[in-house]
Amino acid sequence: MPQENIVARHYAKGLADYANEAGALLEVRDGLERLGDLLEGDDGLELSNFLNTPGVAVTDKLALAGRILTSLKFRQDLIDFLAVLVRRNRLHLLPRILREFEIISTDIENILAVDVHTAILLTREQLDRLSQALTKRLGKKVRLSQHLTPDLIAGARVEVAGQVIDASLQGRLEGLRRHLVQAN
Repeated sequence: MPQENIVARHYAKGLADYANEAGALLEVRDGLERLGDLLEGDDGLELSNFLNTPGVAVTDKLALAGRILTSLKFRQDLIDFLAVLVRRNRLHLLPRILREFEIISTDIENILAVDVHTAILLTREQLDRLSQALTKRLGKKVRLSQHLTPDLIAGARVEVAGQVIDASLQGRLEGLRRHLVQAN
């Protein structure tokens, strides 16, 4: 594991342990995702650039970030966490910290993270039925993340714990192609 991944995991673990002890794991996870979206999106580009500018004093960076995040109703613990990242020049690790936090928090909650790839977005009812079916099949609660993948044409591809369940038309066509190639 590269050094930056190890560092990101330590930050994520510390934040997850804190959030779990505070009984706020879900709220911190949601806030961390909002923070990542803000800093990576067009709306937060100026803030992100400002926080990463070497010539600006850390106190000025933290004052501005604090005012903005407070006005957007971010939790104080996430504002403090961002301050730690800025002071230690680790803000660039935020996307990795987010990924690690997701892994750690689902472990703490004993929930499996499941990625569902479909050609069209599923309705809430379809997602609920899929979640119930996967929970029953896997024997654990699941958290679904839906991804729009137009290449699939129809059906779905489900990824869970490194395994892929491919029930897509694209997957079936690929299987048929492999079968025909082997037959020749």
